[in-house]
Amino acid sequence: MIEILITTSTFNIENLDYSNYRKKIKFIINKSGKKVKENFLKKNIKNVHGIIAGTEKYDKNILNKAKKLKLICRIGVGTDNIDLNCCKKKKIKVLTSKTDLSIGVAEQTLSLIFAALKKTCKFDNSIKNASWKKEYTSLLYKKKIGIIGFGKIGKKIYNLTKPFKLTYFYHDKIKSRYPDIKFKSIKEIFRCCDIVTIHLPYNEKTNQVINKKVFTKIKSKIILINTSRGQIINEKDLFNFLSKNQQSMACLDVFEKEPYKGRLKKLTNTILTPHISGYSLELRNSMEKEAINSLIKKFIKR
Repeated sequence: MIEILITTSTFNIENLDYSNYRKKIKFIINKSGKKVKENFLKKNIKNVHGIIAGTEKYDKNILNKAKKLKLICRIGVGTDNIDLNCCKKKKIKVLTSKTDLSIGVAEQTLSLIFAALKKTCKFDNSIKNASWKKEYTSLLYKKKIGIIGFGKIGKKIYNLTKPFKLTYFYHDKIKSRYPDIKFKSIKEIFRCCDIVTIHLPYNEKTNQVINKKVFTKIKSKIILINTSRGQIINEKDLFNFLSKNQQSMACLDVFEKEPYKGRLKKLTNTILTPHISGYSLELRNSMEKEAINSLIKKFIKR
């Protein structure tokens, strides 16, 4: 019997359409609705052959308890939560989703930009608390936007926002071929832009690259969006900046530690979402089916 551990906080059971293999596969499913903790992994990982994994950490202490593990299918594209060197030594193959999440992340980014400009959350909360108070909002039209990380997601944001006649700046190690977007350093982007959106991978070079040295360059109010990785921003420095600059806003979908329980929740000039940029039903179903098919292909002889 092949044992598969599904650790993601949610999983559409309908995607487990494995009727032809029901007698050959046993699924162990996280039914808590929450991110699994270390104890759950230690308890369940010993005899599993494959894992459908989320963002929980797989370090060598966890992986060394796995005696039969051959394949980890990561729901998503990041592997910074998995000790790849340990996996290589133990001959554990790691696959990430081939499903293109970029449109989901780009749409989430755009929705956060509009929520900040239009004060959507503030007005919603106001009416629900029996207050009918109007304030000026802002247009996206003709704003200056800085895209830090001009890869697949950054390019989609560029294309989605073209009707708004924005002035574009970008920062990336690869030079852009777009004629109407100018390269600037990260500090220069924060100095001149109305909106800054971050789409960097997480590594040693990007760890807390957005910090107080960057925030001190901001001359006026700014809207900061992060839908990439929480570790890219120094959250303490961000809190200090936002506390002193109430006209600025931070819209965050990712955090250094998740679930997030930090001080940014106390501020009125933040919009916080629980890492849902790639969580649209359409994309999620595609990733889950992809993972199931990879596991069946690996372990079941047709």
